[in-house]
Amino acid sequence: MDSGKVVAATCTTVGYTLYTCTRGCGYSYTDNPVNALGHNYSTSKVTKAATHTSTGTLTKYCSRCDATTTSTIAKTTAHTYKAVVTAPTCTEKGYTTYTCACGSTYKSNYTDATGHTYKFTKYSVKATRNKEGQKLYTCEDCQKTKTVSYAKIASWSISITSYTYDGNKVKPKITVKDANGNTISSKYYCYQYYAENTSNLVGTIRVVGKYYVKVTFKTKYAGSIVVGELTVKPQTRSIKSITAKSKGFKVSWTALNNTQVTGYQIQYSTSKSFSSKTTVTVSSKKTSSKTIKGLKAKKKYYVRIRTYKKNNGVTYYSSWSSVKSVTTKK
Repeated sequence: MDSGKVVAATCTTVGYTLYTCTRGCGYSYTDNPVNALGHNYSTSKVTKAATHTSTGTLTKYCSRCDATTTSTIAKTTAHTYKAVVTAPTCTEKGYTTYTCACGSTYKSNYTDATGHTYKFTKYSVKATRNKEGQKLYTCEDCQKTKTVSYAKIASWSISITSYTYDGNKVKPKITVKDANGNTISSKYYCYQYYAENTSNLVGTIRVVGKYYVKVTFKTKYAGSIVVGELTVKPQTRSIKSITAKSKGFKVSWTALNNTQVTGYQIQYSTSKSFSSKTTVTVSSKKTSSKTIKGLKAKKKYYVRIRTYKKNNGVTYYSSWSSVKSVTTKK
């Protein structure tokens, strides 16, 4: 007999030592039996979760072989909900949806809709003298649009309509208002000066003449308007002295030697209100005195003077000077 071959025990079979005849007769026998080890279920896993409507399954695994065994997990006593959050939108509330494996579901934890977040997009319709404008806004989140109307151009004015020449540039203030009475900012328009008519564009208002101020709108407004007329009158003169003469008088002034004066006009009357008057024109701007003859003797006369300028066929006059009086001699 040989010394024996050991066959190890397993989970379900016994172990032993096998002895075999060494002379080749085929005889053998077993000895030293070892009991089967039995399964060692050292690990487990839930292979089916229990709910409140059905049992679950727990599977155990033998560490020595592939054997498994299962056991039942009792039903739970309540729903097992899974939460899914739905964020709020511009118009809809947000909420959390709770869903159980059994199909039961409910919503909770509501949050208010965020509301639209509008941002200015463009002036879809520009306001004019005849119609309102419209501003287009777009929601940053959902792209919904809305329009907001704004008032049309309603009135306009110029700060001065008459100016006495002094050699400086004239800069009238322009005021434009909408239909709600609000002043329209000058950033929404530009203006230009025209001399004599609206086709003769000039850069500045400086010399004697009639000017038109034209406003052209931009950005949120459209169109153009003539806001008013401005007349630059020649420089005024005052009476320096007045001397009585026989049936007349001599009036003196300081002559103006500039290009914006053509001559002078002397006006006299026996009426302080000049209801009946006579006007005498002095055509040379270099002249500084004028003698009036052929009047009534020992009669009181009221006298005043003004300058004039001829420009492009139009005569422009200064304001009248203050009035002085004189009584003629015999």
